[in-house]
Amino acid sequence: MAELLRRWLHEDVGVRRPLDSLEKSFASGFLFGEVMARCNLQPDFGKFVDKNTPDARINNFTRLQPTLGKLGVHLDTKTVTAVVREEKGVAARLVYAMKSALSSTLRDVTLAKTTSTLARTTTVHTRPTTHIANAVRGKTHIPEAFGEMETRLFERKFREETTPPNEVFVNAHLAKFTAEGLRQENSNLNKTLRSRVDRMDTLAKQRSLVLNEFNTARERKAMATASEHARHAGVMEERRAVERRELEIEEAVAEKDRLRRVAMNLDAKAEALTGIDAFEANLVKLGADADNAPALDFSKGAKAPKPTTGLDPLATLSSLQKSLPRPHVLEREGDAYVSKVKARAAEELASRKERERRRHKLLERERKQIADAEERRRRDDVFETLAARSRQETRVAERLKALELERETMRDHRAVRDKQYEDQREADLAAALRLESKLSALRRSEYRAIAEQRAADIEAARLRREEERVADVTSHCEHLAYAIASLAARCAEYREATDATVPRKEYREWSGLIVKDLPLPFQLPETEETVAEDPIHVTAFDEATCADYVRGIGDWAPPRPPEKEEEEEDGDGEEKA
Repeated sequence: MAELLRRWLHEDVGVRRPLDSLEKSFASGFLFGEVMARCNLQPDFGKFVDKNTPDARINNFTRLQPTLGKLGVHLDTKTVTAVVREEKGVAARLVYAMKSALSSTLRDVTLAKTTSTLARTTTVHTRPTTHIANAVRGKTHIPEAFGEMETRLFERKFREETTPPNEVFVNAHLAKFTAEGLRQENSNLNKTLRSRVDRMDTLAKQRSLVLNEFNTARERKAMATASEHARHAGVMEERRAVERRELEIEEAVAEKDRLRRVAMNLDAKAEALTGIDAFEANLVKLGADADNAPALDFSKGAKAPKPTTGLDPLATLSSLQKSLPRPHVLEREGDAYVSKVKARAAEELASRKERERRRHKLLERERKQIADAEERRRRDDVFETLAARSRQETRVAERLKALELERETMRDHRAVRDKQYEDQREADLAAALRLESKLSALRRSEYRAIAEQRAADIEAARLRREEERVADVTSHCEHLAYAIASLAARCAEYREATDATVPRKEYREWSGLIVKDLPLPFQLPETEETVAEDPIHVTAFDEATCADYVRGIGDWAPPRPPEKEEEEEDGDGEEKA
């Protein structure tokens, strides 16, 4: 769309300056006035200022606002502020609105020229002025007081939203001082940041050193704890090996006693078996078969056999029986042996319990030693941690004291620097006041000269407007005289040609054109120059009107006899008027 607007401005409007950026070109408002002046809608374009200053912008947009309001283009302070700030698209939208309004005005004027009575009579090209546009578009005349009030309100609001020129001059004059203040502020900020970074680096280094020391101590402590655990594990392993050896020795001794008792029992068994075999052998020698011989019954007085060895078996049995211990003695000895075995078993159980008790006691002692060692290690860790924290707190306290001294020094230096800045500001203010007084005197003289020049310009403009008004009145009177003369000549020609008065319809149309300050189709030329006329284009309507005129019907019908005298009297009165 921007390219289309540029083409319209260059080709249709006739703007000659380059339009690389619409926002920058239309920021001062001068180009808007040029566009409106080229469209014959800005009569005071000579008072526009082609500068991008606050006064020039206020002057240009204040003069532009009433013209755009008459065209129907809304222009408020918000839109003007956006155009001055060169916001993207605002100037293009305003130019497009102007283009649409101008196109609509041209279309309305052209339509009026082609559809009204003026179209059948005039052949002169008419430029779209504000007066014609308002007349064609049916707009009523805006009171001058209301227009001036609206213009004053727009100018006052625009001045309130625009930066005052004095403030711009003051800012331009104090720019170097502001830049110096910003430079000093940035320098102080950089120094503060550098000192803060240095302090943070120092704290990070100290923290890394403390952490390294703490990690070294912790590793050393961990190594000592691991060595103690290893030594304790070795001692416990040795003690467990000694206990295993003692248990093996006790078990070996118990097994040896058991084997000895088993051997003794086996020897006794073998001895008993050997005595039985010897006894049976003796019986065989005496002639008694141990297996097949019938049992001897010595109770019926049978005769006992005679031994072959010279010994009596009965005597031998009795001697053997006598040699055997008595039953109660055997029972007593058996009871003594059983009690001895029970006592030995009880003694072994007691010794086993004692070994278990000693083993449990040893384990409890080892567990207590481990707990004591762990408690000592924890206590040593706590003491070392407290000592490290105490050293760190001491270092932190020393650092805080150093920082406090540094802050006091910085505060003193800042007070001195603020005093220097205050003195410098007072000196700068005095110099600025002196310079401002000189500049005020110069501006006062310049303003006085400008005021005198503007007063002279206003007076010259007033005289010029008076001359223009006189010229306009003279021209209007001449135009009116020519129009009346043309109307009179037309009426005379018509009466001479038809020997009748001019029809009332035609006469009213011609008089209406004179009242509306529009040219008559047959008006006499004001100069002797030849006016080039367009070729006459005869339409069907013209042919029908001509046929009505020849036949004397329709609007050209002759009047009735009773009304003839009244019409002649009316026509004479109108001609005299």
